Amino acid sequence: LYQFLYLDLATAPHEYLKVCKRKGCIRPYFIPNHKGKDYCSEPCAADAQRLWKKRWWDTRGKEQRALRSRAVRQQKSKGSKRRKK
Repeated sequence: LYQFLYLDLATAPHEYLKVCKRKGCIRPYFIPNHKGKDYCSEPCAADAQRLWKKRWWDTRGKEQRALRSRAVRQQKSKGSKRRKK
């Protein structure tokens, strides 16, 4: 089994041999199913996604919340005008 795994690794194209981009990954070396994969597993990818979303909300969240609250206020004001008629 060890020899088979070694041959499989040795014959894999070099662009398919990857290192997981998540810092602190337990098993950072992997062979992905396709070239575009940057993380070794779903938990590592979910962790990276969570960090990306947190950075996005930290930089753009205040603006996004202001737009959302403005839209909600406009909807409420339109709704109150309809009820008065």
